[in-house]
Amino acid sequence: MENNILKWVGGMILLVVSFYVLFLIVNQQIQDRKLKRSQFPCSYIEGKCTKKATYKNCKQFGSVPDHVCEFKLNRDLKTIQGLESSL
Repeated sequence: MENNILKWVGGMILLVVSFYVLFLIVNQQIQDRKLKRSQFPCSYIEGKCTKKATYKNCKQFGSVPDHVCEFKLNRDLKTIQGLESSL
C-alpha cells in the first residue's frame, strides 16, 4: 500500500517537473523569436540595431551625422565595440 502511494507521488513529481521544463523551453523559444524580430543589421555601424536613424528619431540629438545618431539610439556594448573596431 505504501509502495503504491510512493509511486503515485513520485510519478506526480516527475510529471510536474517535466511540464515545468517544457514550459521553460517553450518560453525561451518565444523570447528568442521576439528578439530576432526586434533586431536588424545596422546601416552605419556594425552590430544589431533596434531603432533606425530616421529624422524623427534623430532630431532629439540635434544636427549630428547619421552614424552618430544610430550609435546613440542603439547604445550597448556590442555597438560600442563595433564602432571602436571600425576606427
